[in-house]
Formats: sequence, structure tokens, C-alpha cells
Amino acid sequence: MAELINTQNQTFSSTAKRTRVLIVDDEEMIRSLAEKILKRAGLSTIAVSSGSAAVEAMRVWGEETTLAIVDYSMSGMTGVETIQELQKIAPHLTFVVSSGHILGHEDLPGDFTAEVHFLQKPYRANQLSELALSLISK
Repeated sequence: MAELINTQNQTFSSTAKRTRVLIVDDEEMIRSLAEKILKRAGLSTIAVSSGSAAVEAMRVWGEETTLAIVDYSMSGMTGVETIQELQKIAPHLTFVVSSGHILGHEDLPGDFTAEVHFLQKPYRANQLSELALSLISK
């Protein structure tokens, strides 16, 4: 029987197929769209609405997840804070920071060691899927 884990209104099944991409965005429409795009590209996903839910999800699926797409501006735990916490749990993760603002590495703390790529919103479906597939295949 599948074990269900509920974290801040996010429900995950521990027997779901191998997880590859974590999507973290506090906007339901963007999170849902990103999940659909990546699933259509053949990727498994976990989609959560906050940094704290992402941390909980990674405690369960950290070894199975290779890529995290994180919204830069979220209420509560920011995108940068979320990445810092996720990196402690799963140092192998590659990150994509998604934002409506033009961002670069200069917008990250100086001691930031994670591999980070940037994707500006709004993005096209092919931009997201191509970036995710290229980073996963590394």
C-alpha cells in the first residue's frame, strides 16, 4: 500500500514513479503549468507551493531528485533560502531559479555554491522542457 505524506496541503505518494524534478512556486497556475510541461516532456515531478514544503519533499525524495526549479520571489522562505536548505539535504541538486525579473549570479549570496541556472518568466513550454532535459542529462 502506498504511503501518503501530507505537507502543507501537498500530498505525495512514496510509491510514485522515480522523481526527477522538484517544482517550487507559490503561484498555483505557474506551478501547475510547469508540472504539465515537464510531464509532457516525459519527466516525473513533485510540485509544491512553498520552500518549507520543498524541504519536506526533499527529505523523502532527495536521492531521486536531480533538478529543482525554484521561484525566486515567494512569501515565507525565499527562493534563495529554499535553495540553501535544499542543498543541505541534497547537495547533488542542480537548480533553476525562475523569476519575472531579470536575474543573474550577482543576485545570489557570495558564498553560494550550488549549480544555478536562470529562467525568466514568462517562459515558453519548450524553454522549460529543453532546459530541464539538458540539465538532467548532464
